[in-house]
Amino acid sequence: MYKTAVFLLGKLVRALFFTKVNGRENVPKDGACFVCCNHMSNWDAVLLASAFKRPINFMAKVELFRIPVLGRLLKALGAFSVDRDKTDIGAIKTALTLIKKGEPVGIFPQGKRCSGMHPSNIGIKSGTGMLVYKTQCDVVPVSIYTKKYRMCLFRRAYVNIGKPIKFEEYNATEKGQGSYEKISDVIFEKICALNDASKAEDERK
Repeated sequence: MYKTAVFLLGKLVRALFFTKVNGRENVPKDGACFVCCNHMSNWDAVLLASAFKRPINFMAKVELFRIPVLGRLLKALGAFSVDRDKTDIGAIKTALTLIKKGEPVGIFPQGKRCSGMHPSNIGIKSGTGMLVYKTQCDVVPVSIYTKKYRMCLFRRAYVNIGKPIKFEEYNATEKGQGSYEKISDVIFEKICALNDASKAEDERK
């Protein structure tokens, strides 16, 4: 079902947003990883899923799962819920279990959609850093960029996939909030750099 949905929705979003994907060669062929991306619109997960060669288990806000049809569809596609208003132990355990199974887990570190502004203008949450610290798993940074940072029909969208970040790159030696924030900051700096590269490419055209 995942492959069918991604194939159909992927064709749709590529047609609607003239999607260009850079860096597909950076997607790990196997093994666990976190896929971390800035968050502009409801289309982001579809754009990521269609750009990757492997199924991604997305962490999605719990409110979406309360919508009868959509909730069942999300579960069928491997997504799992997270309550953004509290420390959701269940979501953390699910993410850790998926990583142990060797599967990709998709996370939007900003925690909410941020349209109309550069991603660096929005604060990020340290939860991503905590998960990375606990698993010491590779992170694939990804940027989604469109002109004026707003998804609009028939305006080109860029999906820019960066090289995986190894745990050693964070130099996070001590467990705790400081290390979690440091890891999250490094990941998001990579995402913002990819975003700026896509913006520069768009401006050259």
